[in-house]
Amino acid sequence: MDYLERMDSHRRGVPIEDCVLMTNTMHRLLDSGGDRNAMGDLEELREAMDRLTAYQDFQPGRFDRREANRQIQTLWQDRSVQP
Repeated sequence: MDYLERMDSHRRGVPIEDCVLMTNTMHRLLDSGGDRNAMGDLEELREAMDRLTAYQDFQPGRFDRREANRQIQTLWQDRSVQP
């Protein structure tokens, strides 16, 4: 996925379904007195957590033009060295 598509996806909002799944899972766990079996499908929970983490980790800040130019220059130099 390119950057602009990722930005569009990020702007659409928080993955609400994943938040609801995690909240419901915690309610079931607490209501059960700590019985881990009450949590349900742990793989589904893990995937929801991964999606929320990915959403949180992608917090676009300001664009660092100098860093981008350094990376482009490095790629260009690497390309010119190859036969």
